[in-house]
Amino acid sequence: MNETPVRDFTGQVVLGTTGAEQCATAEFWGAAFAARRRLPVLLLGAFGHGPTAAPDAILLPQITEDAQLAMTSYLEQMRTNLQSQYENLDVGVEAAPGHAGPWLADASRSADLVVVGTRGLNGLSGLLLGSTSQYLVTHARGPVAVVPSSLTEDLTDGDPIVLGVDGESDSAATEFAFEQARTEGRPLVAVHSWEPGDRWADRDERGPAVPTDDHLDHVLKETLAQHTERFPEVEVRRQVVRGQSDVALLGASARAAMLVVGTHGRGEVRGLLFGSTSMRLFARASCPAIVVPERTRQQ
Repeated sequence: MNETPVRDFTGQVVLGTTGAEQCATAEFWGAAFAARRRLPVLLLGAFGHGPTAAPDAILLPQITEDAQLAMTSYLEQMRTNLQSQYENLDVGVEAAPGHAGPWLADASRSADLVVVGTRGLNGLSGLLLGSTSQYLVTHARGPVAVVPSSLTEDLTDGDPIVLGVDGESDSAATEFAFEQARTEGRPLVAVHSWEPGDRWADRDERGPAVPTDDHLDHVLKETLAQHTERFPEVEVRRQVVRGQSDVALLGASARAAMLVVGTHGRGEVRGLLFGSTSMRLFARASCPAIVVPERTRQQ
């Protein structure tokens, strides 16, 4: 992995770009997110070798120089495009050598949000994450948004922000989701998916009990209580679903402004959602999916 310097991106939205205009959905979504919050944007594009090459691959100087010039040219053009749509948006650009993943993971330590797009592989567009998106989701130190290339702009004011709740990795994610719901004036849908063995289930000597829906709803309400008190202006809807978490969240977020989930962080994807099911969740979500690790500012 490239060793990249750790910098302070506090108060910025960092847009990881591929340098391909036809895949610029994530850049425009990220710019709109920043513009609504009056935050500056940094367009960051990596050059030097492809995502599957070894990080320490040796390249001819001319190849590296040409790649840098091409990426810089793209970034300047994208800056012009974004500022033509959001005229008061402060947009910086940076071309970084190497693989984008480590650069963006370091940026996620302090940035308000890091934004990347999905990249289909082997013809399965929309089903698989590209290497940069997958690396970033699994190494995130702060909020990271993965924006589907097929994203449409037909949202209504009533379309909610969906929050996945598991009770173990929710603090930072819940805070983030409530803040976004307040900022955008959207309702928040909190979803808990129960399966046998769920830590919320009442247990006795015979093993896991099967809690009633009312019990699970009560636990979900209590879990959210601190945030509903802090954000009284946010309309909160609770959903308890029995079954797989990724299926429940994909269903709940089919008409959503964004989907927010949490992890325990430290570069390892854990918790209720994470593992192979989480990769399917992020690759197949029809709205921007945002992972918010715990302890983001202590890492």
